[in-house]
Amino acid sequence: MSVLALNTTEKLLLLAIVVETDYARRATSMGKVYARYVELSKLCNVEPVTRRRVLDIFKALAREGVLWVRVNSFGRYGRTTLVKLLAPPASLCPTLVEDLAIGEVAEEVCPQASP
Repeated sequence: MSVLALNTTEKLLLLAIVVETDYARRATSMGKVYARYVELSKLCNVEPVTRRRVLDIFKALAREGVLWVRVNSFGRYGRTTLVKLLAPPASLCPTLVEDLAIGEVAEEVCPQASP
């Protein structure tokens, strides 16, 4: 699946994952990604979607092979969703910077991807 074919919300979520994982291929929690996504969507003047919708988007991107998603259960202490990029962040950032809707914000958080 091409990153260019994704809608703005999905691109912002990918950008939030890249930022939260510090441009590395390690897992991070959905709560951290969602908080970063809300910040980025406000910068882009886009209305953020709910956590439930974000989880649906994560599952769809996992089916496409872009993300790795796993729910960790802690019994009575709750559960958390871990998310990890399967695509290298260095290849995602330049594509996200070229996007018209989120390009300026992506350029700020992905300075190494500037053309």
